[in-house]
Amino acid sequence: MDGLRACVHCGICLPQCPTYRVLGEEMDSPRGRVYLMRAAAEDRIGLTPTMARHLDLCLGCRACETACPSGVPFGQLLEATRAQFERRGVTAPTRDSATLRFILETFPHPGRLGPMLHALRMYQWTGVQAVVRGLGLLSPFKKLQTMEALLPTVPLPGAALPELIPARGPRRGRAGLLLGCAQRFFYPDVNADTARLLSAAGYDVVLSDVGEPQDISIPAGGGFRPIRDLALQLNDLGVSIPLG
Repeated sequence: MDGLRACVHCGICLPQCPTYRVLGEEMDSPRGRVYLMRAAAEDRIGLTPTMARHLDLCLGCRACETACPSGVPFGQLLEATRAQFERRGVTAPTRDSATLRFILETFPHPGRLGPMLHALRMYQWTGVQAVVRGLGLLSPFKKLQTMEALLPTVPLPGAALPELIPARGPRRGRAGLLLGCAQRFFYPDVNADTARLLSAAGYDVVLSDVGEPQDISIPAGGGFRPIRDLALQLNDLGVSIPLG
């Protein structure tokens, strides 16, 4: 409750929120969502599908946290509230469960995400994308057309990093670097630059790869069980993750 009560409704977070900038709805702003979460915590409102819709629209980017002068831990509050909805089986009436399931069953798995990105890269490079857009071939499929219109240029895969990058200069310790399921494909330079910086700071860098998550059941509407299972895998690698 302390985190919820820390919000002073100043509105500094509003310009930082992408959903508020697009929709202009108070309940789709960080301030509005905090108000909803506090009202639910104080039993003034219930966990309704309408409230779930407002929380579902949040991207979880947490840009509001860096702007907040009161230090409201919005990310933690959002995760805790979404977990309550998950436990009670309350979902937004307009939730696209099929798309969400596709995302959760593809993006956490490098073995699935990599081939998909390669196919999309060929789709762009071979000129097929220009033909599809020029002829309006996706016009009958409005959702697919919208998703295709948002497709950015798919980057080239980064160079493979060695499993161990030794420290340069006096050795200060040993650090593990998680490659990430999506970052290795979308921002490969981040991993390379991080490893180079740690090595320059005197750390042996061990490239850790959780690999393909095993035996993880993705609920129809997404959920937190897969995230917890992945956290347990990280714990097995010696990375401390608070599981709540």
